[in-house]
Amino acid sequence: MLQLLMVHQEDACALPGRVNGLPLALTTASAYLYQIAISLADYLGLYNASWTRLQQKTLELLSQRGRACRGRRKLSCQSAEIHHVNV
Repeated sequence: MLQLLMVHQEDACALPGRVNGLPLALTTASAYLYQIAISLADYLGLYNASWTRLQQKTLELLSQRGRACRGRRKLSCQSAEIHHVNV
C-alpha cells in the first residue's frame, strides 16, 4: 500500500511540472481526471503522448512553411529579375 501511495505522490508532483504550474491547466486536468475517472499515471501518459504528437506536427508545419517561404522568395527574385531586364 505504501508503494502505491508513493507512486501517486510522484505522479501528483509530476503534473504541475508538465503543465508549467499554470493554474488553468491544473484546474482543467483535475476536472478531466474527476469526470473521466482515469488514474493520474494514465493521464500523464496520455498527456505526454499528446504533447509529443503536437511537437512533431509543429515541426512538420514549420518545415512546410519554410519550404513555402523559400518558394515565394525564389518567385519574387525571379519576378524582380524579369522586371529589371524589361526596364
